[in-house]
Amino acid sequence: MRTLMIPSLLLAVCCSALFATDEKEAKWILAKDEKNIKVYTRKVEGTNFKEFKGVVTIKASLTSLVALVSDAAAAPDWVANCSETAVLKQISTKEFYTYSLSKAPWPVADRDSIVHNLISQDRDTLVVTIKQTGKPDHIKEKKNITRVKRIQGVWQFTPKKDGNIEIVYQNLSDPGGAIPVWLVNASLVSQPYETLLRLQKVVKREKYQKATLEFVIEPEA
Repeated sequence: MRTLMIPSLLLAVCCSALFATDEKEAKWILAKDEKNIKVYTRKVEGTNFKEFKGVVTIKASLTSLVALVSDAAAAPDWVANCSETAVLKQISTKEFYTYSLSKAPWPVADRDSIVHNLISQDRDTLVVTIKQTGKPDHIKEKKNITRVKRIQGVWQFTPKKDGNIEIVYQNLSDPGGAIPVWLVNASLVSQPYETLLRLQKVVKREKYQKATLEFVIEPEA
């Protein structure tokens, strides 16, 4: 069981995600449907690594969810296998750089990443998108830690009826280094499932429930 958790550490790189550029590449296959969380996987052209998509609908505000994902220091509390995350540079409330570390059991090397985060909201649909792009050269690589160089991604929050929000967490990542592809692909279900399961608990904390963000428009009650 421990072996299967190793690639999960490396894939997530503390909430990094990537949408494939061509939705016609392959059909999503439902891999898990439990506790209202659905996890899908699919193959992507040009890489041996599979992509995952986690989906859950919860009762929450857009502001609380954006505040949670923006709180880098809290990432280890809810992002599966995330060991450490910190803000490197805060450009604005909607744009910032984060450093993330994922520790792995020996003999697998620890992985780290630098991610540029950009938050936007569609003024018509009120859908919030948090795009994440890897910036591996933003700071010097650390000794004995493998830098993840390819990261692009998105969290997406879509308002539904009765105060519900659909959350989509999608990820395709290449952890680099000497990691077998089959081992990385083995954790594609557990990582998003555990992350979305924990998110539902952590977002209920008072600091997120009472958060205020001027740039986020909430749907009318």
